[in-house]
Amino acid sequence: GWGAPEFGWRGARDGQVLARGELYTTLYYPGAPNAPVDLSLAELDVFYDDIVATRRLTAGQTRVELGASGDFAVIRRQAFQPDARSGADRRPAGARRIAGNISDTVNFLEGDYTDYATLAPDSVVFFFSNASNMDLSAPGSGSVKFFPEQIKIRRVVIADSANGGLLRLRGPIGAGKTDYSLWLATGPNRKQSLVDSVLLQLSRGPAANDRFLLQEAGARLIEYAPEEIRRACRAQRGRSQSTGEDAGEALQQICSQADATPQQGGNITNDPG
Repeated sequence: GWGAPEFGWRGARDGQVLARGELYTTLYYPGAPNAPVDLSLAELDVFYDDIVATRRLTAGQTRVELGASGDFAVIRRQAFQPDARSGADRRPAGARRIAGNISDTVNFLEGDYTDYATLAPDSVVFFFSNASNMDLSAPGSGSVKFFPEQIKIRRVVIADSANGGLLRLRGPIGAGKTDYSLWLATGPNRKQSLVDSVLLQLSRGPAANDRFLLQEAGARLIEYAPEEIRRACRAQRGRSQSTGEDAGEALQQICSQADATPQQGGNITNDPG
């Protein structure tokens, strides 16, 4: 499968790739319908695309000739507004204030591409989605810290803000309905509060049966609050021993990750004298 030729299209402008797709597909790219864009027939690969032919599209063009052999493609270009039905929260001025846990959706194809939300000071949210390529960012603000810092291709992200900040959530380009949730914790002890609430909700909800989501959730919690998650796991084990009940499988999976992660610490020097 990795070596088989899979031909498709690349759209680019000024050398920057804007979209990739199969032979019979729709490519979405930012710009006016007749803006200059280069369309390339390519052998698409995971790591590198082999370009067969590239043509600059012109206004009103419906047929692209690809070579002397007579190969051609029929195309149609039209405007598409991904935020036509997004409502007030499609802009920062209409951002939704996160005052508790939120479950919502975005939908590129239905015109609900963007949601803005605001974090109050001393707040943290645990974000997760049913898609791994939602776009989560904090535009125009350095007061929001993400865990992990590189958040592309992630289903789980933690966003922490000591001073408050703006979040922008966007659905995958070309996709339909995408569900997401934001679980909130606030205050100076928000790390421990977030860990405790997330562990509880993951162990009781539908996510408890999604081992890949649990694995990523565990990695994010360990990165964000390593001491707090170990403390929560010790407390849970203590309760289980006193009541004779086993912790749920979801909690066991995350706590096993925490146990297997080396703890950070300083060097210890032995002085034989």
